[in-house]
Amino acid sequence: MRRRVRQKAAESMREAFFAVVVGSNLKLDVAQRETMTSMALNVGNGFYLWGDPGRGKTALSSLYFNAIPTASKRRFHFYEVFAAIDHLIASTRGTVDDALDELLAGSTAVMFDEFHVHDVADAIYLTATLRRIVRDGTLFIATSNYPPQQLLPNPLMHYRFQQAIDLIEREFSVIWIGEGDDYRRCAAAPRHGFSSGTWSPTESEQIAGMLPERIDMNGQSVEVLHNAIAAAVTFAELCERPLGTREYLALTERFREITLRDVPDLAHADREPLRRLGSLVDICCDRDVVLHIVSWGTPRDILRAQPSPPDAARTFSRLSMLRPTVNSTHLDVET
Repeated sequence: MRRRVRQKAAESMREAFFAVVVGSNLKLDVAQRETMTSMALNVGNGFYLWGDPGRGKTALSSLYFNAIPTASKRRFHFYEVFAAIDHLIASTRGTVDDALDELLAGSTAVMFDEFHVHDVADAIYLTATLRRIVRDGTLFIATSNYPPQQLLPNPLMHYRFQQAIDLIEREFSVIWIGEGDDYRRCAAAPRHGFSSGTWSPTESEQIAGMLPERIDMNGQSVEVLHNAIAAAVTFAELCERPLGTREYLALTERFREITLRDVPDLAHADREPLRRLGSLVDICCDRDVVLHIVSWGTPRDILRAQPSPPDAARTFSRLSMLRPTVNSTHLDVET
């Protein structure tokens, strides 16, 4: 019954989706228009939209999601799913299934932005989540930089997610957004929130007026400079220590502007600190928190790091949204 209701809702909102896209004044290239048509024609269980960073996957999927005629829907950035499941298991001493009961309760549609899998623990959570979504007939929308078969790419671990990959390819429409420009790197877009941040070799004057304090972030003590709305933290303190998404979520809940100080040449940084930097950038971007990077290097340096950190292309794409300051016009940010 629920599946039929959900399918009817998907069919009835097709014109609404086109109207929302037109009303958004979003300028689409040929590949994006073809993708929009594929999304609009979907009346099945949902879709998995993948492609290169900056191709407009989140923008199109968000418009589709907003056009679904129901209030019983939830949108997650991918890091939020893992954090929420961990929190629910810890706070209730329950199982993954118990956590999913709470997380997905009453949802007829869910959207997962930036779908990716790099470790077995995430694979276990996601397999259970996808099975629950299919079992309940929930409309599923996901964006990813990876085709399904490239999820959990480690050849020693890939088999642990193969059942979930098979489920994605069997139950949902897999749509490739096509080749084209990385629109995050187009300077014409208005700058606000995350994209109003800067990449600079020198610190701003406002840091001089900040007060030092060791603050608690999800049980971890972190040394920061801060005022009421902004914080400045060193790369060593935030990315070289074993912190993760929970700590970065706590930081962005408290501060709306973050300066990451003393960032090294990313080409020569270790893989784990670069992975944490990617998580921090993802969270700041998704929450539209202003991010300033203080470094004599360039955003593109992360593409030269060996071994390459996970999702380096996406991190570079998002770092390219930051504005080079007057003193850093030599930086290769947008090329």
